[in-house]
Amino acid sequence: MIKKHMVKGNTFTINELRHFNLFKSSDAPIIYARVLDSELCNFNPNIAAIMHYNQALLDIQDDFDDIEEDVHDMMPNIFIMAATEHTAYSKILKNRNHCRKLIANNGTLDSVLSIVEQYNNLVKDISVPQNFAFLKHLSRDYANKLLVTLNVIPK
Repeated sequence: MIKKHMVKGNTFTINELRHFNLFKSSDAPIIYARVLDSELCNFNPNIAAIMHYNQALLDIQDDFDDIEEDVHDMMPNIFIMAATEHTAYSKILKNRNHCRKLIANNGTLDSVLSIVEQYNNLVKDISVPQNFAFLKHLSRDYANKLLVTLNVIPK
């Protein structure tokens, strides 16, 4: 459905980008957290939430790494979807060899950066048992890597 909307030239709001990303990463709380919950005595829903945000941050990194491939294959990608607010999808398709530069120059990164910062801030406020605190450190590291990557892209 997302691909159809994207190919039709529809634009996506920041909420739709966030929902797409969280849906894409939903295997973390649905599958992995359930397994851990059955095996660990002090596992709780807060840990599952952090795992979900961590997977969402990793998916954003993967989408960044796969921009050209996803444009070529016409696959949904948070960066391509965000770019449609500023640049027609047809123009992105016509500029496949330079799509990363086009996306970096049109304001797209600001939308994605705001989602990364939001996830990072949400995780900070989630309470977890001390033996799961490392998950919060992972969140911070994933977010910081993305912030550095997206802020240093040559425009």
